[in-house]
Formats: sequence, C-alpha cells, structure tokens
Amino acid sequence: MVSMEDEFLDHVRDAEQLLNAVDHVLDTIDAGTFGQCRSCGEPIDAERLASDPLVDSCERHLALGLSS
Repeated sequence: MVSMEDEFLDHVRDAEQLLNAVDHVLDTIDAGTFGQCRSCGEPIDAERLASDPLVDSCERHLALGLSS
C-alpha cells in the first residue's frame, strides 16, 4: 500500500520534472533554438510541437531514443 506521503512525494517529483522541462523550453526560446532537434538541429514538425511543446527531438532521433 502506498502511503499518502509517498504519493505526495511522487507528485512533487512529477512537478519538478515538468518545471525543469518548461525551464529548458524557455532557455531554447531565449537562445533562438526552440523547435530545433537537440541532436541534429533540424526543425521539429510543427504538429508535434503544437501537441507537445516540450518535445526536443525530431522524429528520426525520437525513434533512435535520443529524446529527453
């Protein structure tokens, strides 16, 4: 059985991960690299970005497991 404290800590970890991802996106916006694959620099498909603005890899590198 999962305690309330463990459940709370899981939520805190999830929130920290999301905050880190948003911080990364804001950094890429500031750097002018938002929407570019972090592995090859190619543009990420606009539909993927629209559905998940936190995505940081193109389809090819996502398939290779090179996304965060």
